[in-house]
Amino acid sequence: MCACRSDLALSRTPAAPDVAAYCAAYADRFVATTKLSGEAQERSPYQLAARDVIPGSFLLFSVAVPCLVDAIKEKSQDRITACFCMAHALANRMAQYTMATQADVAAMMQRTLREISESGRCRVAEGR
Repeated sequence: MCACRSDLALSRTPAAPDVAAYCAAYADRFVATTKLSGEAQERSPYQLAARDVIPGSFLLFSVAVPCLVDAIKEKSQDRITACFCMAHALANRMAQYTMATQADVAAMMQRTLREISESGRCRVAEGR
C-alpha cells in the first residue's frame, strides 16, 4: 500500500477518487499474480500503480531494502550510499524501456543489475 501511494503521489495523472480502494485493488492484483504458476507469472502483465511511474516504488523497495538492511547492520555509510546508487541507477535504466510482462521486468532487472555491478559505479569504497 505504501509503494502504491508513493507512486500515485509521483504520478502526473490524476489520482483515483478513493486512493485506499485503488491501492487495495492494486495489491489484490499483485497477490493474485504471485499465486500463478511460474510460467503464467512470467506471461502476466507488469503491474504498475501509476502507469507513468516506472519502475514502480514496490520494485525499487524490493531491490534496495535488503541491501540497506545489511548496510545498516554493518554500520557502513559507504555501503548505504552504494545501495542508493544502485537503486537510482536501476530506476534510471528501467525508465528507458517498455516492459509489458513480468518476464520483461525480470530480464531487464537481471541485465541492469549485472551491468551496474560490473561497471563498479556503485561499488563500496575499498579499504574502509
